[in-house]
Amino acid sequence: MQDIVSIKRALPLFALATLMTGLLIAVSIWQSAAFAPAALLLYAAFLLWLLRAYPVAFILLLWFVFIRFTVMISGVAIESGGTMHEILMDGYASGAFARLAVLYAIGILFTGWCINTLTKAAPANPAGTINNLWVSGILAFTVLFAAFAFWIGLQNGFPLLTGIDRIAYWRAIDNRFFYFFLGNRVILGLLLGLIFASSKTPAKHIALALFALLIALSFMFAEKFTSISILLFAFVTPVFLLKQKWLETATTRMIVVAIAVCVLTLPVIFTVYGVFDDPAKAVERFQSRVTSQGQLWFYADAQQDRLFMLDATALKHNINAALSTDPEALSETPPYLGVKTFMNETLAPDRLTHYRKQGITLTMGLEAYLLKSFGWLGMIPVYLFILTIYAAELAYLYYAIQKRDPLRIIVIAKILVWTNFGLNQGYLWHIIGLKPLALIAVLILLELTLKATRKEGAAHAP
Repeated sequence: MQDIVSIKRALPLFALATLMTGLLIAVSIWQSAAFAPAALLLYAAFLLWLLRAYPVAFILLLWFVFIRFTVMISGVAIESGGTMHEILMDGYASGAFARLAVLYAIGILFTGWCINTLTKAAPANPAGTINNLWVSGILAFTVLFAAFAFWIGLQNGFPLLTGIDRIAYWRAIDNRFFYFFLGNRVILGLLLGLIFASSKTPAKHIALALFALLIALSFMFAEKFTSISILLFAFVTPVFLLKQKWLETATTRMIVVAIAVCVLTLPVIFTVYGVFDDPAKAVERFQSRVTSQGQLWFYADAQQDRLFMLDATALKHNINAALSTDPEALSETPPYLGVKTFMNETLAPDRLTHYRKQGITLTMGLEAYLLKSFGWLGMIPVYLFILTIYAAELAYLYYAIQKRDPLRIIVIAKILVWTNFGLNQGYLWHIIGLKPLALIAVLILLELTLKATRKEGAAHAP
């Protein structure tokens, strides 16, 4: 039976690999805008295969695969001739996103395999419960958390209603708690999802209502499509992982989640872009946003023609940043780090000055940054090393969810918030820097303490 299951998994994967290889050959011979949507479809088909073959890994990788799906959509716009306003380039059919689809497939397949291997040691525990004290504490904290955020909105106005740019809003209010709200909603989303999946009513219904409140507040603060989607993914992750029925019907349910993301976010996006005041300008802003997701990869792909290389200066700068107590400052100095490297290469001086003043950065820079620093083949082992760390963190999240342990979830979720940001921006110090390593040390200490406590309890048992 296992052999049959393995064949059923392997044959579609082999077919996809064959099609992707054929696409790579095609883009090396011909130039056509049709190759980008073909790459997008193959990437989507690969995700469907991952969902069916390794549903646990897919659920844990929701954020990673989703954000890269938006990059592939961006590639369709770029290779169809879309303008990348930030880096002042017009797109053209180059085959860049066919190559990116293959890179994504390699990375996701490897990460999924690592997660699947690591989570076998922590079997599913659908019958567990969460401590009632934790439930009460999380729900009470969420109420206070949301109330403070709502109060900030009442005092300063909500960007969705006032029309102010959300980045300008952040700078104008410069409120520490507001930054705390933005940076930790995902952790609360995970905890509320845990309560929803593990508790009985009324706690279950209260958790769902409070999560809906967090979503509504995020809309009111004009949060972008990706951040709202990530918050939604955080909530559904423990639900899928703890409810076997949900996992068994994951394909259908993920379609529902995808529709919910679009229905919830797209109207808000166009409202923030001023569709009621100037529809044409709103559409133009949306198109500019679409091309911005994939612009750095398109630029790096056009610049890099070496299979192997080592940018020793960039490597040294990344090591210094990882060991620094202020890596952000190092990212602002030559040769810069992650997306900031491309900002200083591609942005017009006035735009660069404006972005620095407002704290705005470009996005989706990891793969582009690795390609620029290590070459086409040289980047792959570095990419897989980074994804190995990511897979281990996600596997621990799975373990913490199965244990219904909020403390473990809070610590690993904070690490993952930093890691995801690093994977997004190409900031490696968010993955292997002092802060994440310090929290990993806290996790190790926590596990050793719990293990010693269990041993002591067993020794005193009658």
